[in-house]
Amino acid sequence: MSDGPAKMEEDGEAIANQRTLNETFRFWIDPEIERRKTAGSLPAGFQLHAAQVILNVGAPTTTRINEEVRAVMLVSKKPDTAAKQKGDPIFWDEIQDVSEVQLTDLDPNAAHVTVIRIGARWLLTFDFRYNAARVEAQVKAAEEFFDCAENARVKGHVRAFMENLFAAAELTAKARLMFLPDEKILKAKSHGFVATRTNQDGKLGNVDQSFVELLNRLIRDRGAARYLHAPIEVTSDDMKVMADMLRANLDIVARSIPKRANTSR
Repeated sequence: MSDGPAKMEEDGEAIANQRTLNETFRFWIDPEIERRKTAGSLPAGFQLHAAQVILNVGAPTTTRINEEVRAVMLVSKKPDTAAKQKGDPIFWDEIQDVSEVQLTDLDPNAAHVTVIRIGARWLLTFDFRYNAARVEAQVKAAEEFFDCAENARVKGHVRAFMENLFAAAELTAKARLMFLPDEKILKAKSHGFVATRTNQDGKLGNVDQSFVELLNRLIRDRGAARYLHAPIEVTSDDMKVMADMLRANLDIVARSIPKRANTSR
């Protein structure tokens, strides 16, 4: 077994972090160390100074140990390292604090828990948002359809506006859902699945209710706009309100995409 996590301060957030840290060791890190000990694959004099749990939808969980950890950290140096210049190596005992930990683009769709030992304490960072690269692709597609909708709005082409705004809204809704570790979301092909899940989240307060109403309206009126099933009554003011609502929610999803450090630099 490892020597386990060090004690954190006893305030509310620290207690929650301590609990997460303990569970990370119990479920993933300690069993991985034991597995490697049994297999005889740990080096002589092994000491744990970093570990990383990588979680991908539809794939086995991977636990990395020490030098296997892949991440980029934004750190502050200790005062006695002030002479260090850009490009100089920073060693573990020279780190004062870590403000951000990013996975690299080698783990484009993973969630993670990363723990790093700094002196006598453990730094715990985690991000349980999945599918960063997949979400980014959805957002880029939504942007294209939104641009088409905006062009149609400016020209007063209501039917083209409704069709393209629907596509942008559905892609935005699916992108938001894809942060979750659910294979059904990745495989979803039907309009109904995304709409149903988005409405469920709306009832739970997990998504802006105005966005839910917009998606429902576009689903309801799309047939009239695309297939001329019925007259469509949408004013220029309506189009502006609808476009602004989608723009705001698309921006929220785009800002929520976890960053990935570029390994090709």
